Parts: sequence; structure tokens; C-alpha cells
Amino acid sequence: MRPSAREAFILITLLLDSLGFGLVSPVLPRLVEELTGAGPSEAGSVFGLLNSAYAGALFLCSPVLGRLSDRFGRRPVILLSLAGAVVNYTLAATAHALWLLFMARLVGGICGANAAPAAAYVRACLSWRRPGWRRPVCSMAVWCCPKAWSRPGGGRSH
Repeated sequence: MRPSAREAFILITLLLDSLGFGLVSPVLPRLVEELTGAGPSEAGSVFGLLNSAYAGALFLCSPVLGRLSDRFGRRPVILLSLAGAVVNYTLAATAHALWLLFMARLVGGICGANAAPAAAYVRACLSWRRPGWRRPVCSMAVWCCPKAWSRPGGGRSH
């Protein structure tokens, strides 16, 4: 049984979100060291602040994106958050100063808050009456994929 276009859209969205998070997390500590010019222990506090900025933006914007998706539709909000993720990754890749990296993480947190619209989209597009594996897989992907793509422990490789 082939997935419908709606199912493929949400699965690709979740894959892009989780891949982006999983690719940025291992690179961020070394990038902080390069931008600050400090050693690993000194850059650790800046790294913690960057993660706090991301988590704070995620926490504050998740209900906002949920309300926006209720008002304007799930797909436009999810697509807009994916466009913002492109801005986030471009800004992080070209950051030459620490404040740009903070801006990238804030934008990433705002755009990464699309888990609420994605979960609502999964509930809306997958029927309870249709048996199969799709609904559990999509629901699990909303909540578990970001952890699956990042390395265990989140540490750096030497």
C-alpha cells in the first residue's frame, strides 16, 4: 500500500526536521569553540546558552504555531516553518560571530516548534478506521526522530 501525498508530506517534513537537528547538534560545540576562541570547558557555557535559547524559543513558539495552524491550516504553517529552517541552517553555516549563531538557534527554535502542527496534521490526515502501520509510525516520528538522528551522548568526536 503506497502512502498518500499527505502522508508522504508529513513524513518528509519530520525527516527534514530530525535530520537538521541531528546534524547541527554534533557540530555546534566545535563551532562555538572556533567562534569564541576558547577551549572546550570555556565554550561549554556558551554552548549551554545556545541550547537554552533554542529550547526557550521552542517552548514559547510551539503553542503559537499550533494556534496559527488552527487558524490558517496545518500545511501552510508547516511549509513556512520549513522555509524558516532553511534560514536557520544558512545563518548557522555562515555565522562569523557568536551573535549570528544565537540568532540562528533562535530561528531554529521558532521553526522547530512545528511538532504541534505536525502532530495535528498526523491526527487529521490518518484515519482511525484504516488499520495498518502508518498512524503509529507517523506519531512516533513526531516525537522520537530528533533523538534518533543525533549521536548518543551528544558529545564531540576527536
